[in-house]
Amino acid sequence: MMEVRKFVWIFGFFIVIFFLTLNSSLADSVPLLPASYYGTITIDGVPAEKNLEVMACINGIKRGNRLTGEGNYGIDNHLRLSVEGSKDETVYFCVGNKKANEDVKWAQGDVKDIPLTFTDKTEGCPCQSEDTTNGDNNNDNNDNNDNNDNNDNNGVGGDVTTPVDNEVTQTDILNIDSLFKELQQQIDELRSELESVKRDVLILKQAVLSMSKGQKITFTHTTGVSGAIENHYLTLNDFNEEMANVTLESTPQTKILIKGVPTQFDTNNNSYKDTELIYNGMSGLIANITINLLQEPESSEQVTIPEEVKGDQEAIFDFLNSKVSSIKILFNEQVENPSLTVEIFNEKPAGVSEISGNKIVYKYISVDKNFDSTKVKQATIKFKVETTWMAENKVGSEDIILLHFNINGWEELPIALSGTEGEFYKFEAETGTLSLFAIVAKEKTSKFNVIYFAVIFLIIICLAAFFIKMKKSKSQKGRYKSKIFKKTKFNINKKN
Repeated sequence: MMEVRKFVWIFGFFIVIFFLTLNSSLADSVPLLPASYYGTITIDGVPAEKNLEVMACINGIKRGNRLTGEGNYGIDNHLRLSVEGSKDETVYFCVGNKKANEDVKWAQGDVKDIPLTFTDKTEGCPCQSEDTTNGDNNNDNNDNNDNNDNNDNNGVGGDVTTPVDNEVTQTDILNIDSLFKELQQQIDELRSELESVKRDVLILKQAVLSMSKGQKITFTHTTGVSGAIENHYLTLNDFNEEMANVTLESTPQTKILIKGVPTQFDTNNNSYKDTELIYNGMSGLIANITINLLQEPESSEQVTIPEEVKGDQEAIFDFLNSKVSSIKILFNEQVENPSLTVEIFNEKPAGVSEISGNKIVYKYISVDKNFDSTKVKQATIKFKVETTWMAENKVGSEDIILLHFNINGWEELPIALSGTEGEFYKFEAETGTLSLFAIVAKEKTSKFNVIYFAVIFLIIICLAAFFIKMKKSKSQKGRYKSKIFKKTKFNINKKN
């Protein structure tokens, strides 16, 4: 009996040690996720050119780099600037020997939009290569090779020397002075060209303009569908501390820009807005305006009902080439020729907050209308999700949800699975307003963690029950021995 108990004790002890060791090894084996950064980049107020190296460094050591696009970094092909580090370490950004005015605290798995600006007042770059010893060794080797070459040229004994004429003549001085003047002239020409670029901006993603009253700016961008280059003309009519009056001649549109509030334009006349203007404020007699080129939608489709829809009457808008199959609206007021435009985006539209939590975004849906939202009593949105996307992200139909963006941020709407259609799952959801939506999937939690902790919990319960039983057994044996001792003592006294 004692051998069995010892075996149980030893077995339980090693089980606990095993799981504690397993837990520790799993924790140690999980690497820290790198932080990722992206955004616009300007040098002396002008969008940076392509193929400049943006370096990220921590404590003077380079931890990552990425080449710039046209006025941006970490955006082209979604290749973010990944940086490995430790919590609360400061990340600095450099281009060449200049350090950006912005820095950020490193956090695991962080994905942040960090606009970088470089000016003449920025400090020198603190970044160094991750391993500077190789460069030093290479320099030493080059010096040794140079010495060996010199020895070879001098002969075996090194007795032969070649005279070198180091005398600087007056002609050399005049040539240097002439070269310096040519360089100065080239610098002045480059400065003039830079000022011209500030006035005549090529827009690809974002540009910041400094405009005076009455000034006209020409900006161009390439359409994503046909690849055609379009010219647009922006005129600043007037401005003050709080607003600016601008005219976009290519549309044409004249609008009042409120300070800090994005205003969007449809420059392509394609039923969706592709250009955004932001009035940032004034500095003396100069206004600062930002132009953003918005992403083009995956699909854009407009449906109009060419008749009057009365109050308490339903209208169904069917979309043939969209992830949204249809939208059914119950109106509470009369509407003349109601029209809906549905746009599908793969990326988050500008000016919208990030979706928090463990969610995978499938598509963003923008619904534009030609009637007031107060006339909508109830709306039902029918949409579909590709089965291949669900399989790639390892989610099921029960994980799909629809989020609605409003003044409080992203809110979840109740949805129902309505069936399948070819390679799609079909869903429908009800909402009281139509604006911006997102089809997302909830990430599944790891089953291993649940099973692991359940096993540990059961082992602890079994060990606790075993210890309690052992304690009771010892207590009962003690009482039994005490009774025998008392009975024996009583018999001895009786005999005497």
